Amino acid sequence: MVFIIVLGVLIFVHELGHFAVAKYFDVKVEKFSLGFGPALFSVKRGETEYMLSAIPLGGYVKMFGESREDEKGKEWSAWELERAFDRKPIYQRVLIVAAGPVMNFILAFVVFPLPYMLGTSMPAFLYDEARLEYVDKGGQADKGGMKAGDVIIEADGEKIENWSALNKVILLSPGKEIIFTVKRDAETFKAPYTPGKSAKEGMGTADDILPSSPPVVGALAPGMPADVAGLKKGDRITAIDGVEISYWYQISREMAKKQGERVVTYVRDGKTMDVKLTPKFDEEAKRQLIGINPLIETVVKKFGFVESIKLGMAECYEQTYLIFKFIKGLFTGLYSVKALGGPIMIAQVTGSATSAGFTKVLVLVAIISLNLGVLNLFPIPVLDGGVVVMLIAEKLKGAPLSDRLVMMFQQIGFAMIIALIALVMWNDIWRIFS
Repeated sequence: MVFIIVLGVLIFVHELGHFAVAKYFDVKVEKFSLGFGPALFSVKRGETEYMLSAIPLGGYVKMFGESREDEKGKEWSAWELERAFDRKPIYQRVLIVAAGPVMNFILAFVVFPLPYMLGTSMPAFLYDEARLEYVDKGGQADKGGMKAGDVIIEADGEKIENWSALNKVILLSPGKEIIFTVKRDAETFKAPYTPGKSAKEGMGTADDILPSSPPVVGALAPGMPADVAGLKKGDRITAIDGVEISYWYQISREMAKKQGERVVTYVRDGKTMDVKLTPKFDEEAKRQLIGINPLIETVVKKFGFVESIKLGMAECYEQTYLIFKFIKGLFTGLYSVKALGGPIMIAQVTGSATSAGFTKVLVLVAIISLNLGVLNLFPIPVLDGGVVVMLIAEKLKGAPLSDRLVMMFQQIGFAMIIALIALVMWNDIWRIFS
């Protein structure tokens, strides 16, 4: 239900942009629909029919004169023809078409500051300086000269203020060497580091550059070895096969050393106990897993109005930058198309955000709204960006494009959109079964 509401809000805001600017320029709007397909509910007010349609994965505003067929088969008055979309000056048509994506950007601009004002739960370490509490011996960080206690202050010359900023840099740099500027006491030095690449999403990973995290179980995957063996949330793992464990990251290191049965020592309610379990090798992750996640301390932070606006605007800018950087990475092969998601993934993420609280839903709304705004500006004929391109071409030509050319562009656009939908749906299904 929350997914439908979120999607409905995003679609409504987008179509409202087209509708409002069309009305401003006195274009006759025949239909305003949330959803596609047959109408479940409709009401006519004035000259416009407002509809709620069966397929809630989009919407549309139907304007008189969008299609040349609209003006055929009837004698129209000069006043009626003046209100046709295709009779309006090109700059007005461009503004009408661009108003949808612009409204998505405006929505994100308005929503991003709200979680900061209302107060949002976040990992306690997220806005702390990127200080390394543990460096795995023999790992990349160790080979680059980093030690426990070092603080990463820059990445390729870009300032790193906290773990949040560092995580984003790593996420967007799979397999690409980063030169960190590291502060140790009063001195600084350069340290090279190349993030790994997630097999599932193709995004960057760094399992030896992480904040302090005690070896306390925060969650268990049902049916995995740890769950079957009887481990529970809150258990503190203290040793594996007699080797002392002080940090969460040591667990996977010890599990990777050999196959077969392992003895895990843990503390529960002040009592030290042992349990035997056999890790499961994950083909995609290429490592042995027992199905546990760490317990992460969270805090609720609330900011004042002015500071919330500043933080929200900074987040809006940063997320927009990351979207374009990700798109560029897709075309250059830096990121995998497996990272793309569709309606199923959005529904899953919405469900997770709902369970995490209202502010998480707001963040999700803002991020999806930004993505929709950017996507709709793509120069694909059936998207708003493609229509703008054709209008610009009409302006340069000095006359409307031929029906044949418009039809060809639209067919290409539909083929591209269908291919994209098929890809993201496949990714969604693949994630579920993997």
